[in-house]
Amino acid sequence: MIDTPTPPPISRSLALLAALVLLPLAAARPAAGQSPAPDPKPGGDPPPQSLSLAAPDLASRPDLVEAAKVKPVPPETLERVLPAKVAGLSRTGTDKSVQPIGPVVISVATGRYGAAGAARTAEVAVFDPAGLPKIGEILPLPEPGQEVEFTGRVLRRTEIGGFPAVVADGADGLPSLLQVIPGGRIRVTMQGSGVSAKDLAAAAASMNLASLVR
Repeated sequence: MIDTPTPPPISRSLALLAALVLLPLAAARPAAGQSPAPDPKPGGDPPPQSLSLAAPDLASRPDLVEAAKVKPVPPETLERVLPAKVAGLSRTGTDKSVQPIGPVVISVATGRYGAAGAARTAEVAVFDPAGLPKIGEILPLPEPGQEVEFTGRVLRRTEIGGFPAVVADGADGLPSLLQVIPGGRIRVTMQGSGVSAKDLAAAAASMNLASLVR
């Protein structure tokens, strides 16, 4: 089994990856032979408290300009692919949105299954990162025959509907996980509390995954 560094939970991964996309290629540092700017004098303007990621310098990021040319599948289309049930749990709600990351637009549709706060719940997200396919790599995909340690779970590679997938049973109160890659850039990611990875895989197999190939 191969150990990997423990990444943040899936619910935070997308936001963190998006932030990394917009970070400058290198942190600003004083050039050789130059002194750092002096600290502000008492009473002067305070230093900035945070780095804004909202407006990247597109002149220095032609990759983002190119990525913006790829248009995502509308979230309404992604929503239609969500399964009606997961592990016998009916869908209780959906969310769909388009989200800008600099000049790039991505789309997401999410379904919730089971009553909020119940012992058995699940969530399914269908995500099109459009021109930023790396953002879709929420879960690492092990090589065939290998297992990968991931946030207290063991990821196993499998196939669902003929497409590569990765699954992990829940452990120590953590939810089960699944991600399937139906060709190209779109990803289907699931997590379930009180729901096994086998149940998640069955729900994924019930979806029209072939329609998501891009």
